[in-house]
Amino acid sequence: MVRRASRDADWAAAKIQAIKELNSHASTRLLSRLLAVSTSPEELKDLDENEPVYLSYWVARTIQDPGAFKDAARQVLDGTSEFLNARTGPLKNQYAAVADYLTGIAKAAACDVLATVEDPEDQDLKRVADELRRNHYVSRESALRAVINIVRRFADTSDEMRPELGDLSVLGGYNWEFAMESVLESPIADKVVPIWRKSGAAALRTAAQRWELQHTATEETLEDALYEDDASVRIFALDQLLARWDDEQLEALFARYDQQQRAFWHNVIAALDEHLYGYSSAVETDG
Repeated sequence: MVRRASRDADWAAAKIQAIKELNSHASTRLLSRLLAVSTSPEELKDLDENEPVYLSYWVARTIQDPGAFKDAARQVLDGTSEFLNARTGPLKNQYAAVADYLTGIAKAAACDVLATVEDPEDQDLKRVADELRRNHYVSRESALRAVINIVRRFADTSDEMRPELGDLSVLGGYNWEFAMESVLESPIADKVVPIWRKSGAAALRTAAQRWELQHTATEETLEDALYEDDASVRIFALDQLLARWDDEQLEALFARYDQQQRAFWHNVIAALDEHLYGYSSAVETDG
């Protein structure tokens, strides 16, 4: 939708109007993205200055030119933003939920801005990490993305000591399952994996265990994992061994796997048998 809006101004205008008429909180981010690609900076600025409460135009401006909003983003996350306080202040008594939602929208946009900064301050990482720990339903995804991007940027641009991330235990909750792939492919994976290993969410525990099997496990640990209850973990561990060991080592594993006085699993036996003696092995040998 955003790509089409950038090419077709009339179509974009119709969609923007339709979203406004829905008055759906879930569509706020989409509305701002459509505005950002279909409205001139001057018009957005005028619209923003005349928007009494909501933040659609302000967020659109941050998307359109994030570099111009670095200081504004920092003020939003620090709680010192005059424009945000002016818009949410009158709502806090009678419409506290609306004020909280608008604050979440602004902080999400602020995190998105700081995620793009090429030369982040040490305090920028603390700002977005604090917002991550706030675990707000509106801003949590943007805060996590900003933490990952800023940590990566520090790693890419400086050999000096990085600022500390602080406690990330908030990431152990069930509502972080959506982030498994992005976290485990990021430079904060080694800090999050120990948290996920203790999580009450089975999906997070499994994801953490598989990361450890790929990145830190010894061959002994990989072999032990072939007896795990989780079938996906067993096969993942076997895949790691297949990549490390030659056929002689794998044949020895095949011979001893079901002789260890512990429960074993037929999917491991079948996978080893196929690798060593199955059709794919025969094709490779013939080739």
